[in-house]
Amino acid sequence: KLYVPEDEYPGYNFIGLILGPRGNTQKRMERETNTRIMLRGKGSVKPGAHRDHKTDYKEDEPLHVVILGETWEGVDAAAEMVGHILRPIDEEANVHKRMQLRELASINGTFVE
Repeated sequence: KLYVPEDEYPGYNFIGLILGPRGNTQKRMERETNTRIMLRGKGSVKPGAHRDHKTDYKEDEPLHVVILGETWEGVDAAAEMVGHILRPIDEEANVHKRMQLRELASINGTFVE
């Protein structure tokens, strides 16, 4: 369980950086590490969104990332990847975010070289 430092950095889009365009960043990290990466806690579910009531979203806890995997190596690798995302950096220096925006433009068909 990795807690998202949203109280220390209000307004920083941790959820967007973890999920990525259409959830692709989260899916890529899961594939690379053979783990399951889930956002849980307060704010992890959009208001009015359809919920799977079998899943406990832990909405009474602070926002956090839960990582499940079959091996400790995979869980540690995923925790390291998510940990890098949870360290806020300046907009201009955020290569991760620029790559996500580039991917989103490509998906939407608005990417210009």
